[in-house]
Amino acid sequence: FLQAEADCSTAIGLDKK
Repeated sequence: FLQAEADCSTAIGLDKK
């Protein structure tokens, strides 16, 4: 759960950047 959320956050942050 935590790992998945962190992955999503990182992917979104990189994608947004």
